[in-house]
Amino acid sequence: MRERISAVVAIVLLLLLIGASYFYATQARLKDLKYIPGENSPDYTAENITVTAFGPDGSPQRRLIGRRMVHYSDDRTDVAEPELVAFEPSKPKVIAKARRGWTSDGGQTIEFEGQVSLDRAAWKNSAAMSFRTAKLTAYPDTERFVSSVPVAFAWGEDRTTAGSMVYDHARGTISLSGNVKTHIVRQKK
Repeated sequence: MRERISAVVAIVLLLLLIGASYFYATQARLKDLKYIPGENSPDYTAENITVTAFGPDGSPQRRLIGRRMVHYSDDRTDVAEPELVAFEPSKPKVIAKARRGWTSDGGQTIEFEGQVSLDRAAWKNSAAMSFRTAKLTAYPDTERFVSSVPVAFAWGEDRTTAGSMVYDHARGTISLSGNVKTHIVRQKK
């Protein structure tokens, strides 16, 4: 009987040794594994976001607002219902909105798509301006807005359509090209 107990104890100890060896061998292999997220696997998401960029003097220069933001490991960021607001005391306020927006370079360029609107407030003696298009690329640092698809432009009561446009807010210039048609409303005296 003693021999059977000794044999059972030896088998149990041997099984414990095998189990412990297997556990530590598995842990050593798992320790070196790294999680590599898939291309469509988000790093993080956020709801109702507001990101503000400040100037050297600490005053806010622009703000990005969105209903939902999803950031991916390849530095791509998608934003639902983005709104980019540029405001500086020395310039008129500009607001770009769309159904969807994204950036893949940390915000150096922001792509807007789906019912895009770009509105510049009235300023001093200049009437308010607005652009409507399907796609728009914003360059926030240089205050440029570019669309390579048809655009409708309104400045006060005047209306223009074109195949593409470049609006340089910093310089105050607009370049329209491709089948440009303008309707100018006569000024009342």
